[in-house]
Amino acid sequence: MEHININNLLINSIMKNKSVLIPIIPIFIGFYLQDNVFTSRIGDATADMKSFLNDMDIKSIVNVFSPYVLAVLLFYVSNTISSRAIPKIDMDIIHILTNDIIDHVRLSKENVNVSELILHIKKVGEYKNIYRIIMTYVVPTFIITIGLIYEFMSVDKHAGISVIIIILLLIFLTIDLESRNLQDTFKTEESENGLYDELHKIMSNMDTIITSLTKEKELDNIKKKGDETYNLSKNADLNNGTATYGLQLISMISVIGINYISYLLYKENKIGIPLFISTILLSLLMIDYYNYCTHAISDLITNIGKYHESVKYFNDFAPYMKSNIVLKDLILTKGDIKFRNIGLKYKDKTIFDKYDMDIQGGSKTALVGTIGSGKSTLLKMLSGLHKYEGHIYVDNQDLSKCTYSSIVKHITYISQHTKLFNKTILYNLSYGTDYKEAEITEKLKQLDLLNFYNTFQQGILTNVGKEGSKLSGGQRQVVAITRSIIQNKSIILLDEPTASLDSHTKTIFMNLVQKLKDKTIIIATHDKQIMYMFDETIDVVNQKLI
Repeated sequence: MEHININNLLINSIMKNKSVLIPIIPIFIGFYLQDNVFTSRIGDATADMKSFLNDMDIKSIVNVFSPYVLAVLLFYVSNTISSRAIPKIDMDIIHILTNDIIDHVRLSKENVNVSELILHIKKVGEYKNIYRIIMTYVVPTFIITIGLIYEFMSVDKHAGISVIIIILLLIFLTIDLESRNLQDTFKTEESENGLYDELHKIMSNMDTIITSLTKEKELDNIKKKGDETYNLSKNADLNNGTATYGLQLISMISVIGINYISYLLYKENKIGIPLFISTILLSLLMIDYYNYCTHAISDLITNIGKYHESVKYFNDFAPYMKSNIVLKDLILTKGDIKFRNIGLKYKDKTIFDKYDMDIQGGSKTALVGTIGSGKSTLLKMLSGLHKYEGHIYVDNQDLSKCTYSSIVKHITYISQHTKLFNKTILYNLSYGTDYKEAEITEKLKQLDLLNFYNTFQQGILTNVGKEGSKLSGGQRQVVAITRSIIQNKSIILLDEPTASLDSHTKTIFMNLVQKLKDKTIIIATHDKQIMYMFDETIDVVNQKLI
């Protein structure tokens, strides 16, 4: 099973753009100079402020402040390199990810929730915020802590061990509390994704929901899901805030303990005033950075949660099986179709069990049955859009052993809720072909459809809007079936094509279907008004002709 591994993409991209690792060096050196060396020199200067002021000259001032100035220059170098390297990594990841998505969609033939896909592509970019927070808050806290421990260990090992114990307790408490917050964030992210899925489901199937009188039920489900997400988010924020301020209180106790140890060393004459002041300043600086960290960690956890969700999503995204079977091209002759021993389960419900069905090539066949009987699913199986057990043969060729490109060359599936490209009618009609405007116009004349398309404001040059929103459901259906004829598809599968048609458009649709000769037309429908057009009508539930 192949997956899209976001972590591997990120690592490979970083290795390809190694310059992003260079800023780590000046960052470490800069914080060491600013927070350790500069603090130490401030301690030396303030230990005998009167002497320092009396002897102050350019050299003494430079001696004290040069570490700080050099640190600022190193930070500038680091930021300059990062600002150039990170966009390259961004573009590299998006480029590779896009190619992987295209490969997976092409090979898996699974339907993709586009809104969810885009949402998770954006979440991949959260690694930048994780990098920023770590470099801005975590790294300096780490460097100062190491410097503080070194100061105590160099003077008195017992005192140094005591400081290490205090810091380790603080770290363990931080890890424990923040790991709980991280789990809360993961749960919130999962709930938000579930809410987006529900919204997408409703918006994508609004026609069906309205005509099935389930609008209130679906809206109630959305409200429950929204309330659940809100409660999870609220609890996560409350727990995060409680942890943040609790850790700040613990950090204050820790710094008092560290400074008390420093005071004892001074009282025992193990350190002088300069080092005493330096350790106090360093401990205060460490806790200051630590408190910044506790505030930033809430953002870090949120960003990690989002990145984790993107990793999880793409790890499960449209997986496909690598097969050693050599696939052959489907060669169509008559268009005879046979379903043999088809099996399909949905959750605990058996839809098909050893199901058989024959459809004669060149015929017009209607599939009828109750809602949920599997009419639409059979069409999707035949078009390669739905997995199944068993075998489907077209002209005695097993589709599971045929290349998908050769299957879609001959077979097209037109769903009840047809989506079009946000371009002109001409673009949508000619899609998948090399036909120009004049050739498309000629074909519309042959199909006696030119008058229909001339009713649009700019004819076939009319823009259809996003997903065809400027056209009615019936007009989109006519465009879709016209395109399949222009593409010269031999087997046309229509899923409830007349469900959203007005009487005028339905007449145009029925006339168009009746004109189709030497095509295998299979329609899943409940519409009794169009039954006269078919050569055969098959009851899907009882597996018999009507």
